[in-house]
Amino acid sequence: MKKPNYTGQNLPITHNTYHGGKLVRQEEGMMDLQPTWGGRAGLLETLKQRELPNNLGKGALVLTQMGEASSGLTVIYGMGWEGNPYTEVSQEEDAEMAYRLRDKDGKMPNIITVPTSALSKSIASEIARTGSFAALAEELAPTVNDIISNDSDQVAIIGNSWGARLATAMSPVIEDKNKISQVVLEDPPASCESLSITQIASAQLGEAVLHGPRYTKASIDNKAREAWGRINEAEKIATSPLSAWLKSVWAMTKTEGFRTDLDATLDVLTLPESDCVAPVTLVIPELSKMRGKGDPEALMQTVSARYPKADLRLVEVGDSTHNVSVANPAYFGEILELGRK
Repeated sequence: MKKPNYTGQNLPITHNTYHGGKLVRQEEGMMDLQPTWGGRAGLLETLKQRELPNNLGKGALVLTQMGEASSGLTVIYGMGWEGNPYTEVSQEEDAEMAYRLRDKDGKMPNIITVPTSALSKSIASEIARTGSFAALAEELAPTVNDIISNDSDQVAIIGNSWGARLATAMSPVIEDKNKISQVVLEDPPASCESLSITQIASAQLGEAVLHGPRYTKASIDNKAREAWGRINEAEKIATSPLSAWLKSVWAMTKTEGFRTDLDATLDVLTLPESDCVAPVTLVIPELSKMRGKGDPEALMQTVSARYPKADLRLVEVGDSTHNVSVANPAYFGEILELGRK
């Protein structure tokens, strides 16, 4: 049985591009997750965060700004399960993404963090019924669109793990679709095959108990490793009622819901009037059990055949499990960069 490389160094990657149902490009490479720049601490000192209006609770929608001026890009970021934007861990992820997406003048994007579970019982019931996260995306849309219309020339959407399921549903609710520059979906649960509750619970438990601590211990990013040790010291945010949490988990098990949201995203990104087609990148850690046993290459080729105009990419990260990003915030900058190549 293949073992993970917990150091995050020398991870083999395969980067595929699909058009018209065909694999049109395949590149092999390596990924190293050590900090690639020395300015993260200084950038974090400029960080400002504020709550955005919402009906879901504290921490559901948070705007993070870095540097003295915005680049005009807004990043919509769905964090991992029950992610807290006020933790140093999350802020380091924000800094890595902001640095990678800075403009030619060094200006940084703004980042909006969105919730990874429904928080509301009524919304949770709807997403459990359909498996689609469209109802949660629609709840967030008015505030998100207000920020975009006032402050943004472009929008990048990225979701990590559980947050990738909501990220898959965000493009259809963005009013100005031409502003969407890229969508990156990192290991969304049930992307390739539906899971049972037992399967998803077992996968999550294995990541939390086995892989997560080993990634933290082996990471060469000292600051990130220390931040994970302080993760419970951050300002508290709203959490889901148990019934809503269980319904959110149930929705996460349904591949039909993921496919519905992916189709809706590609419907709007490939409209005839679109100025250009934003790339949609699925990122899959090789040893993750979150996707089921399905083949991500077959999935992307099938979807590409149905949406021949779409710009679809698949990044497979070798020797890695679902929790490869733990104590490795550089991962988020890396996959955003790969999504633009």
